Amino acid sequence: MRIEFTQCCGVNEIDYLGLHDTSEEAMEAFKQSRGHAPIILFTGVTKRKMHDHTGVGREDDYGQAFARLIRRDGLGHVTASRAVRNPESGNHIRAWVWTVDRTALQNWPSKKPKAKRGVKL
Repeated sequence: MRIEFTQCCGVNEIDYLGLHDTSEEAMEAFKQSRGHAPIILFTGVTKRKMHDHTGVGREDDYGQAFARLIRRDGLGHVTASRAVRNPESGNHIRAWVWTVDRTALQNWPSKKPKAKRGVKL
């Protein structure tokens, strides 16, 4: 995983999210990273036509799995775009915007995940 800086100092992007075997491993890597912006962008392949650099060995929707972990463990608010076809690869991709709850992230993993009312896990 790499944390990329954008033109806005309040927004970072997670790159190579799919290189982690699980969402928990990816979250641990993020927690240890220098990604300290309050808004984090990440992407994922939702339907694979060809392999690329980000999801070697992973056939699942790793972006959705990461978003599910964020929601399940109460690590902030995450919103998804609709899935679209990338004309370069033919893969279908989606982007997520995560507003990070820094206190919850600092205390993660907790023994009791914070489930929010009305949120599908």
